[in-house]
Amino acid sequence: MSETLLADAVQAYQSGNLASARNMLTEAVADYPEDARFHALLGVASGGLFEYDAAREALKKAVELDPDNNEYRTNYGRMLIYSGAFNEAEKQFRAAIALNPESPSAYYYLTQIVDLPAEDPAISALETIAEGPLGDEHKAMAKFALGKIFDRLGEYDAAFAHYQRANQLTPATYDHGAVTKFYDAFKQVFTRDFLESRRDGGNQTRDVIFIVGMPRSGSTLVEELLARHDGVAGLGERAEMARIVGAISRHHPQGYPAGAATMTDEHYRGFADKYLEEIKPRAQEASRYVDKNLRNFQHLGFIRTAFPKAPVIHTRRHPAAACLSAYFQFFQDEPSAFDFDNLAARYAAYQDLMQYWESVFPEPLHTIDYEDVVKDRDATVKQLRNIAGIADDASQDMDEAAKRDIITSSAWQVRQPVYDQAINHWRNYEKHLGPLFEAFERHGVKLPD
Repeated sequence: MSETLLADAVQAYQSGNLASARNMLTEAVADYPEDARFHALLGVASGGLFEYDAAREALKKAVELDPDNNEYRTNYGRMLIYSGAFNEAEKQFRAAIALNPESPSAYYYLTQIVDLPAEDPAISALETIAEGPLGDEHKAMAKFALGKIFDRLGEYDAAFAHYQRANQLTPATYDHGAVTKFYDAFKQVFTRDFLESRRDGGNQTRDVIFIVGMPRSGSTLVEELLARHDGVAGLGERAEMARIVGAISRHHPQGYPAGAATMTDEHYRGFADKYLEEIKPRAQEASRYVDKNLRNFQHLGFIRTAFPKAPVIHTRRHPAAACLSAYFQFFQDEPSAFDFDNLAARYAAYQDLMQYWESVFPEPLHTIDYEDVVKDRDATVKQLRNIAGIADDASQDMDEAAKRDIITSSAWQVRQPVYDQAINHWRNYEKHLGPLFEAFERHGVKLPD
């Protein structure tokens, strides 16, 4: 019976039905409390649903029941990173490495939170993995980890060589033609006249703040500055809006975004109310909610129709800095991140769509440049208060980031001091970036003066 239940839960998880998997596994751990497999899978499924306290509890139990399983320890450590428990996460990763020195994932996550010295044995171990018999995904993870180590050591040529090989081992699957066709469809539906005619519909609340942009643009830092204020909840990269437009795409006869043109104000208000019903329980004491799913920049026409008054913050960074930072991440869900030409093409498409939104929205977008945040934090906080309608004398919790989960590749970085050097860190690699700038020119990316 337990094996059948486990197989059903695995199937539900692998098919993307995380809520069903979570529900089955919650019952399973009650019926089979000593079976570590149920706790481990429950932890991963809960994490996929943004239920990180439950995820950590389940994975901690799995580790207690089966302390010799390196995968359980690695997944538990990953969930601990999100909460800022870096010391305990490091212990889990080092224990996982001791159990299986040839598993690159524990090394990879360890390098995200620990500055390893040049003589650390992890370097030779990762080099062995990268040249060994494992598949390309494992080799790429080892190379990304080596890139991080040498970047922090200031050995930028060596770091770039590792990052370059990591990206070569992870071929991009980006389809620029499909992306631009999709974005052109948004422009056909969400015209200036359409948005103007709907500005008094939907849900008129200003309590939701959307942060959009490209990855590695400073969005997590901006969210953290907002969430320091009483009553403001930083919810991270929420998936609710993507699920709503996905449902429209599947069920509307004209699909999405074409079907959005035929929907009434009542439809949009219903979607907005559904969205609020799903996010508010995440922070019951809050009066404002920050959703920083960056990909929502694609859906701003829909968002602005459903929430005409909701503030939208566009975080922006120098294109070279943003693209190189993405190139240095193991972004399994960003198909453009593994190739300079695709990164530039993707950036150009994003830049073009954002310029379109700015030209047609009745309510303004608020653009915040990462470089300005780093140079003058106090001025940025004042700007954010004005955008969000927060009083100038509102109290701030300076330790806020330590009290919530931050579910991005910036989970460690955003909890560290920010220095001016971060602005121009990309220039350490400038001699390697000729192909990136050539791609910028080829795709029409606009660079700052």
